Amino acid sequence: MNAIAKSIVQNLEFEGRFTSNGLFLSNFRIFFLIVVVIISALALIYVKDLNRRLFIDYQNLQQVNSEMNIYYGRLLLEQGVWSAQERIQVVAANSLNMVIPSSSDIVMLDHNA
Repeated sequence: MNAIAKSIVQNLEFEGRFTSNGLFLSNFRIFFLIVVVIISALALIYVKDLNRRLFIDYQNLQQVNSEMNIYYGRLLLEQGVWSAQERIQVVAANSLNMVIPSSSDIVMLDHNA
């Protein structure tokens, strides 16, 4: 009888260890899943905040791009005004005292000779 009792006690101790170890593994898995969920939530918050900041930067850069395009258009208009033939003739006549030569002052050269 003593051997049977010992066997039963050892069997119960083994099952107790197994269930407590199984309980430990189950608790560890739950703890691990909770940690993973918390890390996932924090990562989601970080990514959303980063996305919001990058979108604000994108909008600011779009506004700067629009302003630069307007400025470039103004520069093209100004370049057109400054390079107009009439403007060049007026500046040449007034500032450099240049005149359009008369037909008698024009000499034609023959490049074949």
